[in-house]
Amino acid sequence: MNKQNPGSNFLCYRNVSDLISIMTGMVIQRIVDSIKESNKFSVILDSTQDVAKKEATTVLLRYVENSGVSAKPCERLIKVFTSADVTGANLKSKLVDTLKEGLNPLNMIGQSMDGAGNMRGNFSGLKTLIQNEYDTDFSFHVCRTSHRFALVLEKSINFCPQIRELFSVLEELYRLFNSGHKRHDVFVEKMDLRTKLSDKRKRLKRVQTRWSNKAEAIKVIILCFEEITSALEDFQDSKIFDIETVTLAKGLLSKLNSFNVITALHVAQSVFTVMNPETVSLQGVVIDYGTVQTIINSVKTKIKNLRSCRRLV
Repeated sequence: MNKQNPGSNFLCYRNVSDLISIMTGMVIQRIVDSIKESNKFSVILDSTQDVAKKEATTVLLRYVENSGVSAKPCERLIKVFTSADVTGANLKSKLVDTLKEGLNPLNMIGQSMDGAGNMRGNFSGLKTLIQNEYDTDFSFHVCRTSHRFALVLEKSINFCPQIRELFSVLEELYRLFNSGHKRHDVFVEKMDLRTKLSDKRKRLKRVQTRWSNKAEAIKVIILCFEEITSALEDFQDSKIFDIETVTLAKGLLSKLNSFNVITALHVAQSVFTVMNPETVSLQGVVIDYGTVQTIINSVKTKIKNLRSCRRLV
């Protein structure tokens, strides 16, 4: 690389950054042009901590795309930003600035966000500030049912110490198998023995992220229990692995074979079998709001049946 003139090299971080910015602008412009054809759109806004412990906020737009032959609903990501200030006023300023890059905020007919106070507060929440400034006869706010539903489920299962212990074990397993190439190679070798499983099912999922990851992690553990325990047994060979790996493997193998963890694993599987398909349905791009309450009522009935040990239908 030419340090005197970094702009002459395509691998220079400045050129790479400029190229990404140009590509981003082109994609956003295409989305904006498509939205202008339909004229109306709704906003989805959510935030979460990223790996750098910063509050990352995403802005998505939903609209109807008309191809001339048929119309279809679309959901597009147009902005991701980080900010230490997550008040409703600051989020509103960021959102409006994003929309004004090519769209008219007055054409926004819907908002969808979580139930946090800075989002849906009746006085200084983002929802209220937007409606006060850009309110129209067709503007409405929808608090994301899928997000609230997942939060309720998350808090409910965390009341059970055995379930908390189970997820702690699953997270430790993920870190152990993915923290070094030797460990990962042994894990992959064991999982490849299950030739009937898809590649997706042969990977462990982190359980500290999405609700659906918890469900997938439990499926992998149950389907590949023997392979995972066999890998942990191989890790106990001190001639190949360091003492830290040997110690972690012994502890995890003991936990996996304990009555509490095995029982919690099967109980969690029963609960996730009922709830995960419903949360996925609520998060779909195409969903009729009239079916939301029906889905929730169905989950309530199935959970009551599960509590009374009756067969799920």
